Order: sequence, then C-alpha cells, then structure tokens
Amino acid sequence: MTLLAGHPEVRTPECVPELIYSRFLTEHGDFEKAGEVLAGIRLRASAAFGERGPYVASIDNRIGILYLHEGRLHDAEVAFRGTLSSQDQREESYGTDKQMARLYLALVRMEQGRFREAEPVVRDMYERLMAKPAAEREKAKEFFVNHRMGQLLMGLGEPAAARLHFERALELTGHYEPSSPAVAQLRGRLAQSLIELREWQAAEAQLALAEQAFRDQPDVSGQYKRPVEEARARLRQAAVGRHRAAP
Repeated sequence: MTLLAGHPEVRTPECVPELIYSRFLTEHGDFEKAGEVLAGIRLRASAAFGERGPYVASIDNRIGILYLHEGRLHDAEVAFRGTLSSQDQREESYGTDKQMARLYLALVRMEQGRFREAEPVVRDMYERLMAKPAAEREKAKEFFVNHRMGQLLMGLGEPAAARLHFERALELTGHYEPSSPAVAQLRGRLAQSLIELREWQAAEAQLALAEQAFRDQPDVSGQYKRPVEEARARLRQAAVGRHRAAP
C-alpha cells in the first residue's frame, strides 16, 4: 500500500488513464486535483451503473484513500463505509471492494492508534490471501497485506514479527520502480522495526535508500514520508543515548 497497492481497479478501459493519473496526483500531494479527477469518474460511474454498483464502490475506496493521505480520517471512514453499503460481489474470494473497504477502515484505526480494533480485520485478510497457493497470489496484494501486517505488529509492540512481514513485502516490490514512494515508506517502517531490535546499521541502510528516493521525488505525499522521518528521528535519539551511555 503503499496505501494504494492491491486495490481493485475500476474495470472500464476509458477510466484507466484517469485512475493512473489520480494515483500519481495523490502520491505527489496534489490532493485537490486528484479529488477532481476521482469525482468526475465517480459521477460517470454512478450514472452508468447505479449509486450502489461495484464501480462506484471502487471509486469510493479510492476517494477514501485520498482522504487518508490528506489526514482526513473521518471523511475517509465515511467513504469506506459507503462502499460497505454497495452491492455484494464475490465475497467468498479475496480482494472485493467491500473487503478492501474493511481493510482500509482498519488502516484508519491504525492511524488513530487503535491497533487492537484493527487486528481482526488485518489478520483475516492476511490469512485469506496466504491460504491460496503461492502461484495464485498476486504480488501486489501479497505486498500490501504483508506491509499492513507489519504495521499492525509494530503497533502491538512486536517488532521482531513485524520485521519478517516488512522484509517479505520488500521481496515483493519488483512491480515498483526502485524510487517508488510506496517502497520508501515500507523501508521506513522496516527501519523502525530494526531500531527497536537495536540493529542500527541495518536501519541506517534502509533509511538511506528511502531518503534517496524522496530526494529524487521531493513532492511526494507526507503519508509516505512520515514513517521515514519518524525512524530517522528515533535513530538519532538512539545514537545520542548510546553516546551518553558510553564510558
């Protein structure tokens, strides 16, 4: 997820370029323009397929993700709950719009620091995907759920377990550019787990790569930068503590 990875697409070919554009705008912090693009797609989808149709649900999820990037957690929750009132799809399978909305609501809870409330949903989505044969798992979705499992476990105070999920997610980033904001965000979270485990050099290596990605793309959304900035501050704090403790 990055916050967008693994998200079901609106499957109308004429919308795809606009969806890609809206994702780019969101990732690079142009939230107003991204909102305008998504509102236009939603208006056409609603007219063509009905207000409770799956295409509208998919766009509502994207609008909710946009609000997450903006830090508008209440508005994000409203958007995701709107998706939950949409038509059922193949709910026995993994990754429907409703299922993703439940997972995105869990992301809202994690942003609020309410990790125990998020835990059942995140674990369920992870277990659903991992129950499938490895050859049938989409790498983007496996990346997404491993990233979010790691985020959950960090919030629950389990950095060693979180590290394993972050490292697995990092193995699945082949579909991203090396300087992708989503990969940099993941590296920041991996660094946070390494810092908690006192693996200072490994954490520094991850942060250096993430910070280089942001130097290459300085306008990316703060949602991506925040874990990296927090890890850097924590690493500096730990270095000061080690220096003071030295004989």
